[in-house]
Amino acid sequence: MAKTFIFLITVSSALGSSTLLPEIFVTRIADPVLVGAGDIANCSRTQDEATGNLLDSIAGTVVTLGDNAYPDGTLTQFNNCYSQAWGRFKNRTRPSPGNHDYHTPGSSGYYTYFGPAASPQDVNCTSNCKGYYSYNLGAWHVITLNSEIDHSTGSVQVQWLRADLAANASKCTLAYWHRPRFSSGKHGNNAGFQPFWQALYDYGADVVLNAHDHTYERFAPQNPSGQADPNRGIREFVVGTGGAALYSFPTVQPNSEVRNNTTWGVLKLTLHPSSYEWKFIPIAGQTFTDSGSANCIDAGSDLIFADGFESGNLSVWSSSTTDSGDLNVHGAAALVGSKGLRVMIDDNNPIYVTDDRPNAERRYRARFYFDPNSISMANGDAHFLFNGYNGTSRRVLRVEFHRSSGNYQIRAGLLNDGTAWSQTNRFTISNGAHFIELDWRAATGAGANNGGLTLWIDGTLRSNLTGVDNDTRRIDRIRLGAVATIDAGTRGTCYFDAFESRRQTYIGPAASLSALTISSIYLPRYSGFR
Repeated sequence: MAKTFIFLITVSSALGSSTLLPEIFVTRIADPVLVGAGDIANCSRTQDEATGNLLDSIAGTVVTLGDNAYPDGTLTQFNNCYSQAWGRFKNRTRPSPGNHDYHTPGSSGYYTYFGPAASPQDVNCTSNCKGYYSYNLGAWHVITLNSEIDHSTGSVQVQWLRADLAANASKCTLAYWHRPRFSSGKHGNNAGFQPFWQALYDYGADVVLNAHDHTYERFAPQNPSGQADPNRGIREFVVGTGGAALYSFPTVQPNSEVRNNTTWGVLKLTLHPSSYEWKFIPIAGQTFTDSGSANCIDAGSDLIFADGFESGNLSVWSSSTTDSGDLNVHGAAALVGSKGLRVMIDDNNPIYVTDDRPNAERRYRARFYFDPNSISMANGDAHFLFNGYNGTSRRVLRVEFHRSSGNYQIRAGLLNDGTAWSQTNRFTISNGAHFIELDWRAATGAGANNGGLTLWIDGTLRSNLTGVDNDTRRIDRIRLGAVATIDAGTRGTCYFDAFESRRQTYIGPAASLSALTISSIYLPRYSGFR
C-alpha cells in the first residue's frame, strides 16, 4: 500500500522574515508482496474457493506452485474449477505447472489457460512449452522453474537457470516450482532437484517455494545436501495448501522448523530491499499461522569466481595449459553433478587452469573438491594443487599434495613480507573425494602481524595459522591443478570439481573458526560451504 506524506517547510531570512513554501507531497510505494500456494482447484471441493477469498484482500503478485487444476489439468477443469476459485486474479498471476497439470498431454490445458504468462520465453506455445522464466519484483529477482520437464544437471533448463543467475544483479533471489527438494510429507525428499538447489545455492539465492505435498512446512536455511547452513543456506517453504485434500507427515526431515497438515491457506511474502517477511494466512474458520522475517544473504557481491565444470569446457577460466589430453573436463572426474576437471600427469610439466579475476585481494577464500584417484607418488614426492599469486607473479599462497610413508597428505602455507613461509602441518587423507576450504588473510598494516591462513578438510578445521606479517601481500591470480614442476616419481590422474572463490564470507563450517566439526559430511557429492 502506498503512503503519502505532506511536508510543510518554512524558510526564514537573516532579517527575521519567514515564508511558508508550498506543500510537498511525497509518496512512499510499499514494498512488493508475493502471495500464493499450490495444489489448488478441484470442482468437488470448496477449500480452493476459500483460499481464493483470501487473495481478494491481499494486493500483490499471485504465484501458483503447481497442480493448479485437479485431477488432470484439462482446459475444461481450468475453466470450470480453477477459474471459479483463483481465476479472477489471472492478470496478476505468475504460474508454475505441476504433475497433475501434465496429466493432460503437453500440459496443454495449463499453457492454453494462462497463455504467455505461463511460458514467456515461447509466448505462442500451447503445449510442451518451456514453462520456466524469471522476472524482477521490486529489489528481488524471482525465478519460476518447471519440475515436470528435464531438470537434470546439464539439462537445457538448468543451463538456462545458471545463466539467468549469473546475469542477476539483485541482492535477493527467490525461486519456485512444484516438487520440493525437501519435505516431511508423504512424497518426502527428492534428490532429483539437487541441480536446481545447487545452482541457486552457488549464486546465493534466499528462498524456495514448493508444493506437491499437501501440507505447510517451513525449513531452516540449508545447503543442497540438506545440512543446516545459517549463513548462506536457502530457506524452503512447502505450501501445498491451496485447496486439495491435505496429507500426513510420515517422516519429519532434518531442519524442518514448522509443520501443519490441518489448515488450508496461502503464504504471503513481503519483499523488502534486503530482507523479507513471511506469513501463512489460514482460510476463514481456521487459526494456524506462521510468521517471521529474515535478511537476504547477498552472496553474489562476494563472489569472485565459480565453476562446476558442467559446461563441458574450460572457457570460463582465464587460461589453461594447452595439452588438452592432459587437462580436460570429463565425466569420470565428476565429484559434483556430471562433470569435473581431469588432470593427467605424464611428465614433469605443470598442468593447470588459471583465474585472473582476483584484484589485489587482501582476503581470499576458496573451496574445491580434490580426488587423488590414481596418482602414484614416491615417498617424499610432492606437487602443488593450488597456488595464489600477487600482481608480480610472486606466489603467496599454496596447497601441497605430498606422499609420506605410503600416505597421501595435504599441507597449506602462506608467504610473509620477506621470504619465509608459514605452513600448516601435513594432514593425511584417503584416496577419494575431499573437500578443501581455505581462508587467506593479509595483515591489516605494517607491523600488525595479524595475517593468517585457515584450512578445512572435509568440513573439519585442520589448522588456523595466525600472527603472520604479510601486510604487503595480495592475491591477483590463482592456479588449480598440478601448478608447479612435478617430481619425476609423480604420475597418474587426479580430479577437481566445484571450485569457488570469495572475498569475505561463507568459507568453512558455519563460516566460523570456532566450529571445529560438523555432524556429517556429504561425500563424494558437493555439499557446499558451511
